[in-house]
Amino acid sequence: IHTVLRAHSKTHTVLSAHSKIHTVLRAHSKIHTVLRAYSKIHTVLRAHSKTHTVLRAHSKTHTVLRAHSKIHTVLRAHSKIHTVLRAHSKIHTVLRAHSKIHTVLRTHSKIHTVLSAHSKIHTVLRAHSKIHTVLRTHSKIHTVLSAHSKIHTVLRAHAKIHTVLRAHSKIHTVLRAHSKIHTVLRAHSKIHTVLSAHAKIHTVLRAHSKIHTVLSAHAKIHTVLRAHSKIHTVLRAHSKIHTVLSAHTKIHTVLRPHSKIHTVLRAHSKTHTVLSAHSKIHTVLRAHSKIHTVLRAYSKIHTVLRAHSKTHTVLRAHSKTHTVLRAHSKIHTVLRAHSKIHTVLRAHSKIHTVLRTHSKIHTVLSAHSKIHTVLRAHSKIHTVLRTHSKIHTVLSAHSKIHTVLRAHAKIHTVLRAHSKIHTVLRAHSKIHTVLSAHAKIHTVLRAHSKIHTVQSAHAKIHTVLRAHSKIHTVLSAHAKIHTVLRAHSKIHTVLSAHAKIHTVLRAHSNIHTVLRAHSKIHTVLRAHSKIHTVLSAHAKIPTVLRAHSKIHTVLRAYSKIHTVLSAHSKIHTVLRIHSKTHTVLRAHSKIHTVLIAHSKIHAVLRAHSKIHTVLRAHSKIHTVLSAHSKIHTVLRAHSKIHAVLSAHSKLFR
Repeated sequence: IHTVLRAHSKTHTVLSAHSKIHTVLRAHSKIHTVLRAYSKIHTVLRAHSKTHTVLRAHSKTHTVLRAHSKIHTVLRAHSKIHTVLRAHSKIHTVLRAHSKIHTVLRTHSKIHTVLSAHSKIHTVLRAHSKIHTVLRTHSKIHTVLSAHSKIHTVLRAHAKIHTVLRAHSKIHTVLRAHSKIHTVLRAHSKIHTVLSAHAKIHTVLRAHSKIHTVLSAHAKIHTVLRAHSKIHTVLRAHSKIHTVLSAHTKIHTVLRPHSKIHTVLRAHSKTHTVLSAHSKIHTVLRAHSKIHTVLRAYSKIHTVLRAHSKTHTVLRAHSKTHTVLRAHSKIHTVLRAHSKIHTVLRAHSKIHTVLRTHSKIHTVLSAHSKIHTVLRAHSKIHTVLRTHSKIHTVLSAHSKIHTVLRAHAKIHTVLRAHSKIHTVLRAHSKIHTVLSAHAKIHTVLRAHSKIHTVQSAHAKIHTVLRAHSKIHTVLSAHAKIHTVLRAHSKIHTVLSAHAKIHTVLRAHSNIHTVLRAHSKIHTVLRAHSKIHTVLSAHAKIPTVLRAHSKIHTVLRAYSKIHTVLSAHSKIHTVLRIHSKTHTVLRAHSKIHTVLIAHSKIHAVLRAHSKIHTVLRAHSKIHTVLSAHSKIHTVLRAHSKIHAVLSAHSKLFR
């Protein structure tokens, strides 16, 4: 009974609470309607949590893509390694054939000793055939020289007759020429006065060119100052850009806490208002993309207007270039006349050389008497050459013996190199053991293709690359062996050619002595041809005087050329200014890109302000959820009260 009374006392307290619970149940009916809406919100929040997981994965994908770019470079190298391994499989087949080739080379070395002796016999026979051809040409030269000696005897008689006739005819011509030479010398003194005046004109023109350089430098300074003023305007704009960039860095400092806020938003995955704000942001971004398309079209219009303004300047410059080209055509005509003047002056210099050679003619005639003594010695040389041909046959046989002995010494050097090749082949057998280890590495690489993780693959690739470096050393040694074999084949060709060269040089030494005597005859004939050129140049003096009158007309045109060149220098300064304007416009286009980026930053800040409004709404949702958690505690207490009442009803029964 005491326990019942105690329970009864508790029931009184429960009933007093029960009246309160009725008020709570009325609120509970409302809460059920809220919970039904909450169940719908819960489905939305689950989808929202999935979007947050997607965004977290998206941030991870950025890091993965950066790593993927590095992996892509590794895979490109890996693909190259696969191509190397495919080539390596082919090398295995080549090396198997190479082992067979070594057995062939051992037999080939024995055959090579036989062929080397056989090749020496062939070189002797080829040299013998060449000696026969040289002797045939030598016999032809003998016939030519015998005919040449006969011609010289005829020319000696002809020269004596010609000297008598010229002496008879030259007495009258010398007297007439003497009178003409006086007239020429008078004209020559006048030409000297003209040339002295011409030298003074050149000094004046040099001073004029210096003045022209000073004026061109002065014009360049003006263009530099104009460009300097433009650069100041650009620098002012550049300082404004610096202020924009400093503001941009401040925005970045603001955005860093925004990144922390983003982590908070990921934690708060159950927000419905964020989705509504997210949809609004999407609409804002769509409008922002349309604004960007408008700005791009505006920038294109701006570039078109700039190009339109440039076309006007280009057309103005084009009209100026037409005037320059007309002046340029006149300059070409003047330069052609100037080139003709230079040809005249060259002819004038030749006349001076002719007058100098006129004094040398007397020395040539004295040398002509010496030529007769040379020709007598020439007949004696022919007798010497006949005896020399007999000596040549003896020396050719002697030279063949020397070539055989030299070839024998080279064969010894080749055999020493052959012993070195055997040591290389022993090292090559060791290379085969390395390649068998490489085949095992190839099996590891096949297993490597099945591995999914990049880190484990990266570790194995390092081991493969180390083995690959060893393979490169092996292949470099293999390439050196091939170079040794190629050099071995080239040595044989060099030895055969070397024997031929010795036979040719001996024949060449004999021919050289003949050519030295022949060159002396050519010097005499060249002096004779110079005398003829002197006489022909002497006839050209009246044409030189006519050309000298044209020089004055050319000098007048030359003064006009200077005026044209001064205009041409001004055009160059205009073009330099035009190039500087191009650089300014390029900088302006960069400023335009900076302003476009600045407009994007403003759009980001507007979105940032909207995110703040979303966070304020999120804080309100947090207060609602805290109240909802309190309601859950009340409902748990209500369920306990129901259990107490059910027990109380049982006690009453």
